[in-house]
Amino acid sequence: MADFSPTSHVERLAHRQQARKEVEGRILVLRRHLNTLTAVAALPPEILVEVFQHYIIFEWASIVTTAKDDFMSCPSNPYSWLKVTHVCHHWREVALAAPTLYTRVCYLRKVHSDCALEMLARSRNTVIELYHDVGQSDKTISAELIGSISRARSVELKDRSISEWPTSLSTTQAPYLTSLKARGAIASLFATHGMNAPQLREVDIEAEDFSWSSPLFQHSLTVLRLESSYLEDLPGLLPVLARMPGLEHLMVDAVADPTVPEDLSKGISSPLELISLPHLKTLDLRMLLDDIYLLLVKLDFPPTAYVAIDTVKHCEFDGDEPILMQTLVFPAIISKIQNMYSRSAARLRALSYQFKEHSRWHVAHVSLYTEVPPEEDLCRLPKLNRGRLPHFQIMLVTGELELDDITRTFFEHLPTSDVVSMYLADRSIPGEDSILATLRYLLQCCTPNLTTLCIGGDLSMRKMILSLLSTTSGWTIDGQPLYLLPRLTKLLIEDLWFPPVPKNTSKLKEILVNRAKSGSPCSHIVLKEWLGFESSAACQLREALQKLGCKLQWGDVEVSEAGNGE
Repeated sequence: MADFSPTSHVERLAHRQQARKEVEGRILVLRRHLNTLTAVAALPPEILVEVFQHYIIFEWASIVTTAKDDFMSCPSNPYSWLKVTHVCHHWREVALAAPTLYTRVCYLRKVHSDCALEMLARSRNTVIELYHDVGQSDKTISAELIGSISRARSVELKDRSISEWPTSLSTTQAPYLTSLKARGAIASLFATHGMNAPQLREVDIEAEDFSWSSPLFQHSLTVLRLESSYLEDLPGLLPVLARMPGLEHLMVDAVADPTVPEDLSKGISSPLELISLPHLKTLDLRMLLDDIYLLLVKLDFPPTAYVAIDTVKHCEFDGDEPILMQTLVFPAIISKIQNMYSRSAARLRALSYQFKEHSRWHVAHVSLYTEVPPEEDLCRLPKLNRGRLPHFQIMLVTGELELDDITRTFFEHLPTSDVVSMYLADRSIPGEDSILATLRYLLQCCTPNLTTLCIGGDLSMRKMILSLLSTTSGWTIDGQPLYLLPRLTKLLIEDLWFPPVPKNTSKLKEILVNRAKSGSPCSHIVLKEWLGFESSAACQLREALQKLGCKLQWGDVEVSEAGNGE
């Protein structure tokens, strides 16, 4: 007779649950066995680890950093790659047995605390990469992470706190370290006391205190980037650079001790000879005028180096600044450019010349190209991580200098005879007749081979467009009027507001049509982001130009039909 007592029922239920667990266990074992029979599982573990490493690189490259600044090169979610190790048990076992997969140790946010310490433990004794925002963790965790520098290849540290770090950190032995990037209080510690890192080649430091006797600056670096709101001893940097003949990238973004014009000669006449940096690829100086002058006259670098000079970021433009600009800095920049081109077979092929308004000052931004860039690169301010770089770019605060004087100086002293492409923009300064007259004269004399002209700006540029496309006082041998830019074949007009008044568009149409009839046609015309120029006017202009063999393009679309110009 069946036993239906409560006790018997519980026993039967427990037995069934146990049997179910046994079946599930056998299924799990079977699945794991099947996983080992797949084509991927047939790969040796070391090959599978290599596949995982490539996946990590891909995952990091595809994640956009969401941090408030771009100082750290670590992605915002550095551990998303771990999901690939959970595809199957076999992959998990292979991953757990491979310490080289856990060499990127990141602690940027508090949610990374457990992962960072676990990654550090799993990496065992392998060489690591450390990314750590010190302000996001307590001192205990930070001390443990920073203590791992002894086996780090690269280190990026950011510290928002004002607390001081023990100088004992500076005695850290870092035999594998090749790259150090640091910001904040801990950066000041390394910049003043350094560490023993014989393989160090890249240093990127943003700190308040620097000591040129720090071990960091005793190595023959290939990359040196320094940022500081106050750099006490800029001349002391020169002997440091003299010890780095292999330097490829140099950036100094700092304010040094104020120097009056008569004191500049002391730094220039110092016993230190010209500093040769034969392998320099980029030179980026964001400093006051006298500091830029000191470095420019003392550094000797290849004529192929990319040079960026910014006098705007730290400019105060009072006292002796106008004197420095006119008598020393501006001539030194021109002389350096002339020297670079005289030593190189390269020729100046494109020029971007822009006036902009920056805070309280007018700024002249000049970019020189030895290769003709696409128009989209030519028509925007260059950045290291975007587009084709110019050979030389300068941002100058004009101050009390006359704008046409700056224009004349650049054109008359630069080798512009081979320039074929140019961008002119005026986004803040009225279109004064003196500037237009200067531009017309210099374009006619200095850029005889110009074929592409890009013009952009505000309302004031309307007058410049019409002026630069018009005739000169001369005539051709067959009696035709001589135009200012006779070889111009492509005209791009962008970011301009053109009031929808018929006489404005009709004047432009008249000039373009007359140029084509006289043998100086602009065969390709692009109207890009041009407000106020109605589609009907564009179609009328297209019809007139098409009869003369010219093409009109509205933005990225060619105006092909009279009723379809929008």
